Amino acid sequence: DHPVSSLAFRAYAINNKVIADAEHLKDTFNELDWSSPQVNVVLTPEVPHFRISTSGSSGTCQIDFPKDEFESFECT
Repeated sequence: DHPVSSLAFRAYAINNKVIADAEHLKDTFNELDWSSPQVNVVLTPEVPHFRISTSGSSGTCQIDFPKDEFESFECT
């Protein structure tokens, strides 16, 4: 196992990076509206910091996370 800081993501600059607990994200995806044709992910340095949303025939679902809920949160 390698520490998170040793992961090589890409050879070019990365503007945004989020490292999250997989179990936490799994619970989030279970809450989304699966009749939606797409999942929207918003990453911003301002509140809400990280948002996942769907909109479909069953309705709209929006889940916001503050940046302190992640193992690592970098957003420019």
